[in-house]
Amino acid sequence: MKLYNIKNAAESAANNYLRFNDENLHNIPYFYAFFGSGGAVAHHDQWDFGDATGRYLDALVLCRKAMGENTPCETEDKYYRALKWMISLGKNGLCYRPDGYDFVSGGVNTFDIRSALLGLITYYNSVKNGEVLEVIKTMIRGLVSIGIDIDDYFYIPVAYYDPHMVIEHRHYDIVSNKADPCHYGGGVHIFPLMMCYEILKDDKILVLCGKLVNFIIKYSGAFEEDGSFFVTGHFAGEDGHFHSRMSTVLGILCYAVKTDDKDMAAWCEKAYRFAKSQGTSYGFFPEGLGKKPLHNVPGEYPDVARHTEICCTADMINIAILLSENGYDYYNDAERFANQLFKSQLNDISDINYFKDISRKKDDTASCSYKNVAERYSGAFLGRTMANDLLNNGRYDNMGCCAAAGGRGIWTLWNYALTQKDGTAFLNLWFDVENDTGTVKITENDGLFTLTVLLKTKTDYELKIRIPERIDIKSIIFNKNTAEITYEMKNEVTTEMLCGEPLTVTWRGNYVVDISPKGIIPLYDNTNKSKGAL
Repeated sequence: MKLYNIKNAAESAANNYLRFNDENLHNIPYFYAFFGSGGAVAHHDQWDFGDATGRYLDALVLCRKAMGENTPCETEDKYYRALKWMISLGKNGLCYRPDGYDFVSGGVNTFDIRSALLGLITYYNSVKNGEVLEVIKTMIRGLVSIGIDIDDYFYIPVAYYDPHMVIEHRHYDIVSNKADPCHYGGGVHIFPLMMCYEILKDDKILVLCGKLVNFIIKYSGAFEEDGSFFVTGHFAGEDGHFHSRMSTVLGILCYAVKTDDKDMAAWCEKAYRFAKSQGTSYGFFPEGLGKKPLHNVPGEYPDVARHTEICCTADMINIAILLSENGYDYYNDAERFANQLFKSQLNDISDINYFKDISRKKDDTASCSYKNVAERYSGAFLGRTMANDLLNNGRYDNMGCCAAAGGRGIWTLWNYALTQKDGTAFLNLWFDVENDTGTVKITENDGLFTLTVLLKTKTDYELKIRIPERIDIKSIIFNKNTAEITYEMKNEVTTEMLCGEPLTVTWRGNYVVDISPKGIIPLYDNTNKSKGAL
């Protein structure tokens, strides 16, 4: 049985982050990779600028850490300088999209600000460079300058901003507002802002986050009382969007933890439980929801995306872990959701006939690259797989946001698998991992598995081990700062509903080994014929 390996996944992802950029356009990444009978092509998109560049910077730094590499690399600096170039296009510290290209319109996209901040604060936390810190502070001031601060809440009223725009200072109204509250209006900004607060310790940032949280929970209308976020019809293509909703919940949860607000954490848990009910137990979540179904039959889901975004999976893993770190018990969810994360990573490109050499003969253009695209794209996380198909309606479907979000998901597993606090070490997730706390190694011999934990601390630590579901323990041996567990993984077949249609899932422990029905290139297939899966 092939076990998931965090370090291997990080190394594979880093190939994409290091090579899938455009040296002729300030080293920004390409958003898409298209594969067909004519060959492979990397293609730019409007989201390449603040969004993809910020996320690629974030993911590269985090995957380097998960690989055990502590020295910043040159490509990280290139992505940082690409963001500085975008910032230089304006005068308020925000990240601008440039004029002069047929695939983008100039100005500020407010979602871009979120991803730029995410990349910048992760990069600063690695390099501790004062210049980077000043860029972050200036961007936060720019964000405040285009928003509306009224009473106890703050929101951004537009999805796209240009310097000639007049921002009307008025109370939020979901009917007349022009920006989806989570996607553009401030919800997704809470998470990177909370990261900035953790580093800067500036109470003004915490106050800003508190007002954004109030906006989302009390005024925005993005979430119902039961935590649901079905399509309302006010923001076509954006309300009901899973990633922006759960990225918002993640930020709110970070704020709740920092302010020790248990009622707010309970609100986050309620939204998490709803979100979990809309996907699968192994980490597939629809990119967008439709209207609230009444009978859970297929015909009631015309507007629900039948494909996922790895952004959604990464968010749900992070929320499950953060809830578990603060009084709830969802580590088992995080471990199961990791199936979709690992299986969506494209590693095997050896004999997929979509990857052809024909296009290598073409010259690159301002919007496209044809050189070694498959090899440069290898290791990326595909954004839009189906429930059990590497393809989305017969084609490879991918986005730079998801390619990068997968790297953050890998780091989250690495960071929280084995932790320590106040003289106690905790084994939370059963994966091969080596981090600052210690090393976990899992081996198999004739159906029996052995998990070995070795702590790095030089003093005696108490070691607490979470036992996953579907595990049959045979023996446990504890020594000073070490543990060895021998166990079997139990087999189980479950049935669950996705968009009113049944899925039959075969488990071995928390690993999915087969799903029916199967797609064209199954992600989960016990005949081991699936491509792209570990």
